[in-house]
Amino acid sequence: VEDGEVPDPSTVLDDVEVKDNFTKMSKKDIQVTIKENSEGGYFVIYEATDQAGNVAKEQIRYYN
Repeated sequence: VEDGEVPDPSTVLDDVEVKDNFTKMSKKDIQVTIKENSEGGYFVIYEATDQAGNVAKEQIRYYN
């Protein structure tokens, strides 16, 4: 991502994977939300839900 560009959801999934003990999951099961923060970067929020309804959520700070 170039300086000043908003990260693309597909780009922030490059090095991410999701695993579950019972549900077969892939990157398609991850929802990505990107929000600008007050420091000039972004919060990237990853969320995945398995077939049982369990939700895993992870947030990172992304700076370019």
